[in-house]
Amino acid sequence: MTDNAFAAPPVLEQVQQRSLVVGAVALVIGIAGAFISGAQPFFRAYLIGFIFWLGLCLGSMALLMIQHMAGGGWSLVIRRILEASTRTIALMALYFIPIIFGMHKIYEWTNTGVKGSHKQIYLSIPFFLARAVFYFAVWGLLIYFLNKNSKKQDTSSDIRLVTRMQNISGPGLVLFGLTITLASGSCAPGKW
Repeated sequence: MTDNAFAAPPVLEQVQQRSLVVGAVALVIGIAGAFISGAQPFFRAYLIGFIFWLGLCLGSMALLMIQHMAGGGWSLVIRRILEASTRTIALMALYFIPIIFGMHKIYEWTNTGVKGSHKQIYLSIPFFLARAVFYFAVWGLLIYFLNKNSKKQDTSSDIRLVTRMQNISGPGLVLFGLTITLASGSCAPGKW
């Protein structure tokens, strides 16, 4: 079979172009809304949208790791979809940048400061950014190695690749649980 056998149908190009136009119009409306209603509602709405799309990427990563740990053929049907979804992690890291610029509008603790030594350290802007870099690095590395080994599996019949993906997925699920819990506490706007 040729690579063309797996190519997307031509109609998808039209869908992609229309989606780009809709996205551009929505971006203009969002920016206009920021000027009309103020920056705080805009950035809070942006944070909700960001968390939604990041959740799809990370949820796909978790399901992918569960699939590797469970084994069997039950999930081979959705495996490529999950892998494709996980590969949006770099885009999600890029989409985190507006949150950095809007931190003072989203998180009250960035304006007022927090009293108490442990809270002062945890809720400082540099430590917040360091945690975000750490979370994206952990998620990105897990996704990279899972996708890399899966691609190798397409061209090789090496059974060790299955074991390698299981060895990544076991600790990966633990890391996922820890990082997603800590990250969700960092993303919640409001008072501490």
